Amino acid sequence: MRGVEAGLKLNLLQRQLHMNFGAYHYKYTDLQLSRYNPTILVTTISNASAAKVRGVEADFSYEPGSVPNLRFFGAISYNIAKYSKSFLSACWIGQTIAEGCSVDVDGNGIGDFQDLDGRPLPRAPKWAGNIGFSYSTSIGNGLKLGLDNRLVYQSRSFLSQESLPFAERPETLLLDAGLRFSDEDDRWELAVIGKNLTNKFYAVSGTQESGTGDPATTGTNSGLRADYWGAIHRGREILLRATLRFGAGARSSN
Repeated sequence: MRGVEAGLKLNLLQRQLHMNFGAYHYKYTDLQLSRYNPTILVTTISNASAAKVRGVEADFSYEPGSVPNLRFFGAISYNIAKYSKSFLSACWIGQTIAEGCSVDVDGNGIGDFQDLDGRPLPRAPKWAGNIGFSYSTSIGNGLKLGLDNRLVYQSRSFLSQESLPFAERPETLLLDAGLRFSDEDDRWELAVIGKNLTNKFYAVSGTQESGTGDPATTGTNSGLRADYWGAIHRGREILLRATLRFGAGARSSN
């Protein structure tokens, strides 16, 4: 692997606003990728000839001096991760010639491989980011109340090495939020935390189902696809957290 990174850090508005910017470019050779072969029921390792990963990212944190204990934060990244040279990958079961299984190595008119040159790497979304805020305030009697809120975004991405078109993590926008109740010295805290409050279900991994589809139709003009199975991310979660901190003057950081 060879690569380069460059970045910039800024402190503005009398150090109330902190910003970070970065850019990167990496080139990988002989990138190892794993693939489950549902026909022979084994996982195989192959080497992609080359891949390039490049992008930019930025994040910020803003704490206005006029409102104590309030913080806004966010981050965004744009990432291009692709195979950069001819990479002959196994076709997925039932993939037709028109769908890309068109590399015929033995000259019998049936596709044996697909060329993934220029296709995105698995689990490499083009866009990702989050934005939110955190706030706490005194409510008297030595107690305080806090609120956290965050939106998390990720664009679609493939989940498999062979770029299965039906094995994708879809574009998602998730909402997390929390409510905190503690003493002003943060010696103890009770928190109700909500994750994925929009209750989105999406695949985080997946592959072809063994014993389904027709391998004999792969690389022809009409294919019979295998079934697909995958692990699904949990939906909405509500958690209750109790924290007890020891030591004089214990403080928490958000």
